[in-house]
Amino acid sequence: MDVERAVEIVTAEALKSSVRNHIDDNKELDNEDKDLLSSLLRVISYYSLKADYDLYYAENETAINTALGIKDMPKNSFTVTCLEENPDGSAYVDIEVGDEVRSKLFEEGLNFMLLKAILNGDTNEILEWAQRGKSDS
Repeated sequence: MDVERAVEIVTAEALKSSVRNHIDDNKELDNEDKDLLSSLLRVISYYSLKADYDLYYAENETAINTALGIKDMPKNSFTVTCLEENPDGSAYVDIEVGDEVRSKLFEEGLNFMLLKAILNGDTNEILEWAQRGKSDS
């Protein structure tokens, strides 16, 4: 083993102890610590052989996902995790979505954006046109 590879292994192992410090509490971290944990994992991945990193991640996946706030969502569901109403009547909404819902939202959103471009209208105009068309039927 050459010196450079030995340094990489020591670096990765030292960073793994830092990761343990972040995931040992088995609770979700704040955003700053999530960013730090993600960075540590990227550096460990960089300095590790792929098989070694995959094994390390698999052994710690549940604790890492908890710390990063990653939850296993059913593919066809979504959950509102935060709702903050603003004085102007709008709202800030955080949601977690499953893979099927994410795909459908992206697909439908893209279709709507194309429709807006084709009709050269904004969202309110499109809504008004659709409501008028529906009431005429």
